[in-house]
Parts: sequence; structure tokens; C-alpha cells
Amino acid sequence: MGAIGFVRHGESEWNRLGRVQGSLDIPLSQTGRAQAKTFAVAVRQRNIGQICTSPLQRAKETALIIAKVLESGGIVPHRHEMDELRERHYGHYQGCYLFRLRAERQLVDAEHLIVGGAVEPWRQLERRVCHAAGLLCERAAGNEDILAVVHGGWMKALRTLINRRVDGRNMDNLECIWVDSSDLAHLCCDAQKALLNREGEFGC
Repeated sequence: MGAIGFVRHGESEWNRLGRVQGSLDIPLSQTGRAQAKTFAVAVRQRNIGQICTSPLQRAKETALIIAKVLESGGIVPHRHEMDELRERHYGHYQGCYLFRLRAERQLVDAEHLIVGGAVEPWRQLERRVCHAAGLLCERAAGNEDILAVVHGGWMKALRTLINRRVDGRNMDNLECIWVDSSDLAHLCCDAQKALLNREGEFGC
């Protein structure tokens, strides 16, 4: 079986400025575009048959740049948008500068403790990430790899799923995690059971 790679998009204009983006649709910076090209060159040796991306433009543009570099080397991956890969909604924090929020102690660094003000609940994000990972496993075929272009908050929920404990480390732009698709399928089933048990439901 192939592997599924989860990569955070390139630097956006608001990453550069230190502003909370969440579901807001912010474009890549010039640095972000260069990062995407460098990453694409580094993964040309992989057998990437599909690139799946969040519908937000910073992820879509990252995916497009990667696809073009791969195509120049004779690899033509199919590209798909998946709404399940969209970044977490950070409610009233979106658009704010991180340094001000931290100085005023309005925002905690622990991702799973960020609540209120229309913020997508952590448990809901966990369920969405688990569902998305399951859909990607269903797409896996043969020895082809799949690359999913996602977001920082989304990646924290993914790493929590993989590591079976809350993992709130901020990943760098274009930092990537590769997981064997069959291993990920088992992790998804275990995570679904755990989520259902915590919510008092039954079944897998």
C-alpha cells in the first residue's frame, strides 16, 4: 500500500504578519510560493498519484505549485478539493494579531483549550479530521502515494489522532507527515471508537 502525506501549506501573507487566519481565505506570500516549489522538488521521487487540498486558497495554491513541479518531471497527479481539510474556525480570534492576544492573555497556546466566540470545538475538529483521514484511506490505491495539503490547526488534531494524545506543537509551513495508508485506516477506526465512547455512543 502507498502512503498518505499531510503537509501544511506554504507561508501566507498573514503567517508573515502573525495574524490568526482560521477559515479566512488568505493568499500565499512570495516566500510561501518558493517554499512550495522547494518542497515539490524534494518529493519528486515519491509516487504521488493524487493531491487533495483544503478549499482555502493558501492550500490550493500550494497544491497547484507542487502539481506543476511534479508534472514538469513527468508525474501528473490528480487534484481534488476536500472541504473536510479546511482549517479550524477560530471565531472572534480570526484577523487578530497573535502577539496582542498573547499579551492580553486572550488566547491559550494549547489548541484543545481554545473555546468560545464561535470557535469550532476541539471534539468537532477531531471528528472532522478523523473522517477526512478515512476518506483519504478510501482513495488510496495500489502503491500510489496521496498528498493532502492542509493547515496548522488541522495538523494538531491529526497528530493527536496518530500519537493518541493531544499534540499541540506548531508545525512549520511545508512540514510534512507521511503515514502508511493501512496504518492510518486502523488509527481512524480506533479513534472513532474512542470518540464514540467519550460521547456515550456505541459502534465503530
